[in-house]
Amino acid sequence: MSEDARWHWGVHLRRIRLDRGYSQTQLATASGIPQSLISQLERDTDGAGGHRNGSIRMAMIFADVFRCPLDELLGRYDDSRPLSPLLEDEREEFDV
Repeated sequence: MSEDARWHWGVHLRRIRLDRGYSQTQLATASGIPQSLISQLERDTDGAGGHRNGSIRMAMIFADVFRCPLDELLGRYDDSRPLSPLLEDEREEFDV
């Protein structure tokens, strides 16, 4: 996975959507987010050639629909970089 794709969470949205057997239309119905916006998020475009980043609220809605952790939707599980020491401390403190 390229470095750019890792930070474009629409890539992960599409992967999870397909893994769960949802079409974009079905996801739109389940989430209340328009299919055209889901398409733009997955393609990382705003329809006018610019980049489209979904809000955290949208990501939370999708995570709820898929019943997956927000980390998975945002690609955290695909991130091979080690956590910073500060985050490692937090992980231990909160037993994550």
